[in-house]
Amino acid sequence: MERSVPASVDPGDPFNVTLTLLNEGQASASDVSVSINASSDAITPKTSENYYIPILEPGEEAVLLMAFETDTNAPLGLEPILITVDYRNADLAAFRQVATIGVPIVGRARWVSLPSGPNLPGSPPETKWT
Repeated sequence: MERSVPASVDPGDPFNVTLTLLNEGQASASDVSVSINASSDAITPKTSENYYIPILEPGEEAVLLMAFETDTNAPLGLEPILITVDYRNADLAAFRQVATIGVPIVGRARWVSLPSGPNLPGSPPETKWT
């Protein structure tokens, strides 16, 4: 399973994740189901959280494009998205693969302009010389 995640995401911004499933085995994988679980309220899926692939032949890839959005109050740091892949092999034995995608949520510096001039709140009163 390969994944493509942005290098960083600002709180409140949308982002995309690409998940590539590759059958590296010598037999088909069938009934492939993929579940996406953003483990906190900081990240919300904008696309389906469940995917189904009837069959994945040996050497075949399936690419899933997923869209997410972050909350404007998302905590800074690495936010996890849990990926669970369930499938059956040729003899119908069930298998599960679990992976975590870490989404780096970073802060954004914002320039603050301060007004200038006399009589600003909190400024000492202007002195007049005579």
